Amino acid sequence: MRRICTKMVLKALERGELELFYQPQVHVRSNSIVGLEALLRWKHPRRGNIAPHAFLSVVERTDSMIRLGNWIIECVCTQNKAWQNGGFPEIPVAVNVSAHQLENGNILPFVISALKSTGLPPEFLELEITESIAIRNVKEVAKTLEALKQTGIRIAIDDFGTQYASFGYIKDLPIDILKIDKCFIDEIGSNHKAEAILLSIVSLADKLHIQLVAEGVETKKQMVFLSDIGCNVIQGFYYYRPMPASEITKLLSKR
Repeated sequence: MRRICTKMVLKALERGELELFYQPQVHVRSNSIVGLEALLRWKHPRRGNIAPHAFLSVVERTDSMIRLGNWIIECVCTQNKAWQNGGFPEIPVAVNVSAHQLENGNILPFVISALKSTGLPPEFLELEITESIAIRNVKEVAKTLEALKQTGIRIAIDDFGTQYASFGYIKDLPIDILKIDKCFIDEIGSNHKAEAILLSIVSLADKLHIQLVAEGVETKKQMVFLSDIGCNVIQGFYYYRPMPASEITKLLSKR
């Protein structure tokens, strides 16, 4: 089997083989969808579905990631505005941003341009960066994120809790949302230390007025525990798997 390279990914983009799926984020007390996360999928004509990590890891450190990332942002803005124009609930959609985009992609003017061209109000776009990106160069990252936040979009930290400096950098970054890593969620009910850490994260977020989203929630036990400690927004298979935009449209129409 031919090894995946950057050129193949870009050709897939040109041929329309890449598609965005969306996974709902649900408020457990109201049972309402309060957000979506955009997730890239590749349906190869011969290989079938290719896992995102198998091709994103190839391009994420190259300038091709900037092109791909910009395409994703443009698609998300266009789709969310279409949902709003269709009378569906106005909810934010989150987009993952790579280190290369953040550091070398001139991302600020592109985001401004995408919002302007599509007419999407900025508060309905979220940009997610991972913890590992956040702590690479906190001062420079903070400067870029602050400029992005000034446009009105929201900033989220993904995979929160996995880095040794998790609690330390929060004071220096303009963060709106923390997404708790799945590794903690998986140990609910079996590891009291993981549960204690979750309690600490909820307490910290509450004091700093930061929204929390628990990722990878798959069971009722996990959902109930998170709700009981005050983490009310969850994302995971317990409610919904990622699905194409057409399925999200049907889901929103029912609600």
